Amino acid sequence: MGINHFEQLFSAQSESSIAEIVRVDGYFPRYVSEEDNRMLMEEIEEVELGRVLHSFQKDKSPGPDGWPI
Repeated sequence: MGINHFEQLFSAQSESSIAEIVRVDGYFPRYVSEEDNRMLMEEIEEVELGRVLHSFQKDKSPGPDGWPI
C-alpha cells in the first residue's frame, strides 16, 4: 500500500493542460524581469565586451558558471 501511494504521488501525468502548466509555473520565482530581459537581449558593443573581458583576473572564474578566462 505504501509503495502504491508513493508511486502515484511522484508519477508524472501523461498529459498536462495549459492551465496546469501555468499553475505550476507560478510556484517558481522570476529571476529576470521583462525590462532586464529586454536589456539582456540588446546588442553589445565591441568596446564594452573588451572592457569586461580585460577586467577579469587571469585564470580566475568570472562567476558561478566556473568558466575560466
